[in-house]
Amino acid sequence: MGSRRALLVLLGLSVLSLALSAAASGNLSIATEPDNAAVFVDGKALGVSPLHVTGVPAGPHRLRIVKRGYRETAQTVKVVAGEPQWLRIVLTPVD
Repeated sequence: MGSRRALLVLLGLSVLSLALSAAASGNLSIATEPDNAAVFVDGKALGVSPLHVTGVPAGPHRLRIVKRGYRETAQTVKVVAGEPQWLRIVLTPVD
């Protein structure tokens, strides 16, 4: 009976841990001018703008925007758990 109780507690902790992980994320919406720019978060390609990303872990992340004919843009964004964040980035044409 004692080992069964320990297993239930361990399973309970795993579920709680997963629930906390899911709760410790936010959403990131990225629009660029012009549209169709490649969006990278922490070095991972996520798609093209406009883009809505859910389940982004809370904390700082490196955002990089790339589009041919425009200067690459990079910045750090802070995602807050449970809060949506909207970014609108105007790209600068290459001279």
